[in-house]
This record gives sequence, structure tokens and C-alpha cells, in this order.
Amino acid sequence: MCRSPRSSLVVACTVLLATAFAVPAQGQARLSGMVFADFQAALQGYSAPSDSSSFRFRRVQFTLDQDLDSVFAVRLQFEADDNELTSKGKSAAFLKQVWLRWHEFGPLGNLTMGMSLTPTWTLVESYWGYRSLEKTLLDFQGFGAATDIGVALQKAPAPGHPLGWHLMAANGNGQKPENNASKKLMLSVPIQLGNFVFEGMGDFEGETGPHDKWTAQGFAGWQKGPDAAGVQVFRRVNAAAGVGGADMVPAGASVFGHRHLTAHWSAVGRVDWFDPDTRSASTGYREMYWIAALDASPRANVHLMPNVLVRDYSAKDSALPDRKADVALRITLYYLYK
Repeated sequence: MCRSPRSSLVVACTVLLATAFAVPAQGQARLSGMVFADFQAALQGYSAPSDSSSFRFRRVQFTLDQDLDSVFAVRLQFEADDNELTSKGKSAAFLKQVWLRWHEFGPLGNLTMGMSLTPTWTLVESYWGYRSLEKTLLDFQGFGAATDIGVALQKAPAPGHPLGWHLMAANGNGQKPENNASKKLMLSVPIQLGNFVFEGMGDFEGETGPHDKWTAQGFAGWQKGPDAAGVQVFRRVNAAAGVGGADMVPAGASVFGHRHLTAHWSAVGRVDWFDPDTRSASTGYREMYWIAALDASPRANVHLMPNVLVRDYSAKDSALPDRKADVALRITLYYLYK
């Protein structure tokens, strides 16, 4: 009986997983999690009603990690936020990460199978360091997913080998089940030089017909102790997604930094620029997004952060209606538990 390459791959992966989980667990299971909570007041804006305020949980996360032995480790992570709702309008929990990791899979690094972090903004987010305040640029604009279902090879830069990589083949549908035959390929290549890191990242997703998608990103980051700064630029091609079958080419840039002021206080700042289609000089709105915050940390894993967010819209054509800038004041509570 002949099997297709795809069915053979499925059988091989099934046998590998069954063998791995048959090994008795040797490590202690570790429960951890985090919470993002806000009191927010929207002063004015195009995308949010003015003079509105709310208390909200923006993220509640639970993570269970366990080392099965010195080679294999597993993770199960659930998340709830106010963007995912039940049929009764309550915050819904969903799977964020579920993977088996094979440590030191030869010289290639770690092999991860399941729903794991993608290369799209993992490194950028680690230098930004304030996901509790806002998503990074590509995430904020909706170009990609934090986790996806697939297979990944990852090797972090280290003093002995400054070149790293994070290669992933995945469904391209984030935490949702696959709904088409296409797959997404992603590759991040970071280089660590002292306190600096430089990353090139690209992804490709083939779609049915001409609607393929490409993303290219460059990032330069600096980190010394608790202080960090970074510059991120990206360009994306959404093939045949525009008027008359033309390509749409969004692009953007982000500059950010945070500095430790005292033992318990830090300052945070960021500015983003975004154009939804650089091929069009008269369609849509360019955006500038400003974030400023103070981070008060009475304990290592507790942060209370007053912050202001300003998102400004600039019409590419004078015939387009004006959009009021979004202005919001927040007090964000962020804490970790282990």
C-alpha cells in the first residue's frame, strides 16, 4: 500500500509524539500566569466614543510548564481577554500555546511541535518589554499572529554563536483551526553583538489564486540591564488585494525605549508611523501613534503604570473626511504570578 508524503508525515509525527509522551515526567509541573488590567478614559476619538470610561481585564493568562526529562518539555497555556466573547458576552478562554519541545535537536537548536510562538514579533516584543501597555507594530496593525500551529526550529544567539534563527512552518491561521490548503513559512535571523541585536524577518503565505502575502521586517535593538531601545520597520505585500486587482503594500516604522529612573520607577516612550497602502497616494489615512508611560514597580512582579495613548489620522486626500485623533488616559495594572 502506498502512502502520500503528507500522510507519511502525519504518521511519523504521531509516532514521535506518542513515544515522547510515554516517557515518565521527571520535572515538577510549574504554574504561572499574568494579568493586564486597565482603568481607561477615552477623551476623544474616531475609533472610540469620547467621554467613555471603563475598568477592564485586557489579558488573563495561565501557563503550565513541565520538563518530561532532560530532552523533552511541554507547555499548555490558556488566555482570556475582552476581544474573545462567549455567546452571552462574557470573556472567553482559548488555547494560546500547546507544544512539545525537543531540546537541542542536533545542531539545529530546539524543535517545537504544536501551537507555539511565531517569529513574527517575538524578538521585537522582548525588547519592547511592555506588551502590558500595547502590542508591537505588526501585531497592532493585525499582520500576523503571536502563536500558530506548526513546527519550528529555533536557536537563540549566544556568546559562542552570535547568529541565531527561528524557522517555522505553520497553518497561518493563528489559534484558529486551519480552513484552507495554504501554509505559512516564517524565518527570523537575529545577530547578537554585545548589547545590540539585529534581526531580519520574513514570511510568505500562499493563498488560493493570486492573493499571496509577503512580509519583510528589519529590527535593531539595544539592551543594557533594565534599559532598552529599538527601531522596527516593515513592508508587506497583499497581492491583488486592491482596487482592480492591484497589490496593496502597507508599511510602517516604530521607535521605542524605556529607561530605569530609580529602584522602583521607569519611563516608557514609543512612536509608530503606519501607511495602509504605500502604492496609493490618495486612498486611506496615514497614522501616527504615540505612547508615553511611567512604570511604578513596588515589587518585582507588580507594575502600576499611568499612561497616555494618542493615535492621529492624516487623510491622503483632502476630499476624505477628517478623523479626530484617538486620545485615551489609562492606569494599567500588570502583575505576574509563579
